[in-house]
Amino acid sequence: MDNLARLLLADNFNRGAARVLILDAVDIYTNPDHPAVQATGNTEAARYQETFLAPIQEFVDAIRPRIKPIWIAHAAQMRREPEGEVIHSLDHAAAFKSFHGVRPQPEDLKISKSFFSAFQETPLERRLIEENVRTLILAGFTTRECILHTAWQGALHGFEMILATDLSADFYLDFLPDSEINDFFACNMTRYARLSSSRELLEIAHD
Repeated sequence: MDNLARLLLADNFNRGAARVLILDAVDIYTNPDHPAVQATGNTEAARYQETFLAPIQEFVDAIRPRIKPIWIAHAAQMRREPEGEVIHSLDHAAAFKSFHGVRPQPEDLKISKSFFSAFQETPLERRLIEENVRTLILAGFTTRECILHTAWQGALHGFEMILATDLSADFYLDFLPDSEINDFFACNMTRYARLSSSRELLEIAHD
């Protein structure tokens, strides 16, 4: 991030005009024992606690004195019937009980969604406008789907979107060579979001 971008971001931090948006750190993606994870064959979920969820929580705890987190949970629920059938449903109440490996606080804003984007048919944009938020730091799951769609719609609504690249994961990207991952970011994510690291963001927040 260049010096001008760092200065502008620091100003938003100082004015309370930034939030950390954590998407879908929930059991249907990250709990290796969940039937949804087993049904999709996501063999990477077992390592997410160490490589993905714990760093997200550490980042949220470190930056919380300056920037509030917003936790987004997908309302999609999956359960396996005794005969083995996997049942899909939407349950917004259950979504707030599905956070896995992270510790949202009672006072934190939590929003459930039915679509990839955290903006689509949710109160997120209204809440951000009410609180004069201009910058969103994105973390969570999945880079290619929910984070990308949220970055796209956030940018369309005029928000500055920043992806903390070391705090996002995607079980599709885990199986791609580095060259294809770089192409994905260059052709898609960077159209809508600035890329940064959690370390750089913490440095700016605490300058």
